[in-house]
Amino acid sequence: MKKLKGNQGELHKDVRAFCPTKYASEVFQSVDGGHGRIKTRQLHASSEIDWLRERHPERVGLNSILAVTSHREQHDKTETRYFISSLKADNPKRLARAVRAHWGIENQLHWVLDVGF
Repeated sequence: MKKLKGNQGELHKDVRAFCPTKYASEVFQSVDGGHGRIKTRQLHASSEIDWLRERHPERVGLNSILAVTSHREQHDKTETRYFISSLKADNPKRLARAVRAHWGIENQLHWVLDVGF
């Protein structure tokens, strides 16, 4: 699982242009709350990406693209993040867990760095 950012140039632009939220073959939604807020996450995934593999042959093992839209009710904030994955899109719940695990690892690393400094 890899989050796509703007500094990844054409790959990021291509995935955003395809917009998995419109053309997804798989969708999963979760709602959770804590610390006085409710967050809804909707994951859209597609493995129909032969066109993307052709445009980016250096991405060996690319099997799906994802768009995760998060809405936080506390601040009425909505954000969409894009990912590429070596996993197939046929199990969106598994993909959602992988995205959440990715953030857990990143948050732990930031905490260690913050405490260290």
